[in-house]
Amino acid sequence: MKVIIVGAGIGGLSAYHSLKKHLANSNLTIKIYESHGPPGTTKVGGGLGLAPNGLRAIASVSPKAAMYIQANGYPGPIFTFRNSSG
Repeated sequence: MKVIIVGAGIGGLSAYHSLKKHLANSNLTIKIYESHGPPGTTKVGGGLGLAPNGLRAIASVSPKAAMYIQANGYPGPIFTFRNSSG
């Protein structure tokens, strides 16, 4: 089976890891297409806030990814949600 994933953001990479995890024994080929360059070559200016339940969700899909995030992420003491009114 051939699968094409368009976009290597959170959704695309989650789809990739889920497919690899749940269809590991099948004849699966996955190709990911992304409009931005490889990490470190393009500055997008984005960040990601990840609450504990989000990290648990990532760990259920890819334990290696969760360990990488914990080892390389920057913990923040405050997590605030705001809307367009401030």
